[in-house]
Amino acid sequence: MSLIQKTKAFLGFDIKEDKYALVDDPIFGKVAKDKAPDKWVRTTCGYCGVGCGMYIGVKAGKAVYSKGDPLHSVNFGTLCPKGLSEHTMIYADSRVEAPLIRKNGELTPSTWEETFKHTSDEFKRIQEAHGKGAVAVISTGQLLTEDFYALGKFVQLGLETNNFDGNTTLCMSSAVMGYKQTFGSDGPTGCYEDFEKADVIMLIGANIADNHPILKLHIAKNPKTPKIIVIDPRKSKTAQMADIFVPLKPRSDLALDQWSLLHHFSTRMGR
Repeated sequence: MSLIQKTKAFLGFDIKEDKYALVDDPIFGKVAKDKAPDKWVRTTCGYCGVGCGMYIGVKAGKAVYSKGDPLHSVNFGTLCPKGLSEHTMIYADSRVEAPLIRKNGELTPSTWEETFKHTSDEFKRIQEAHGKGAVAVISTGQLLTEDFYALGKFVQLGLETNNFDGNTTLCMSSAVMGYKQTFGSDGPTGCYEDFEKADVIMLIGANIADNHPILKLHIAKNPKTPKIIVIDPRKSKTAQMADIFVPLKPRSDLALDQWSLLHHFSTRMGR
């Protein structure tokens, strides 16, 4: 940048009109001219488990934009900061851009063809030596339904083993057992619409203001202005929006739950 350009920028004469120019987009209206996508690809946000619908803008084969899907029933076109910046992680400096194989103790960049063959050969070697059940697969909770189905078929029919589980099951095992014993189903009985209709919302250890801010929008749509109770050892952002905040000591949540149930049933029985 020349001295004249620096001086104009310092004095405010250079408003960088070209840099911040906008153009009309047929789907989302005004978008930045230098990032105006050639096309939009409909997808689902991969950060947390809320399941927001979104569009990724693609220009010259690269992801340049993230926008909320206005017709999606979860987020209705909105996205949190993580979702809005999702396309940037593809080009992060710390991103591994090629598969790595450990050779002589060092992780070495490899081709996909070599990596697939190496993985396949190792699976075959292990199963030939120790049986089909010697291989197990644990998937991530970030997979979509179709991905889960395809991976399950690969494990059962390709690897011929039933040692397959998802992180979703492992991290939610206690909740799943509670659901099955209480309601007879391993899935939560509630839905996002409950936030929009409830009179009272109790959040136990859940910091939705930071971690799942889209859920706050569902609460904001509730015309009843529900009473919010937050139970958490931390004074989180969610605690700051609570009508009642219970800063219990760590590991005392079970005692609180048991007392609450006892009080509830005692009150119903008139004792």
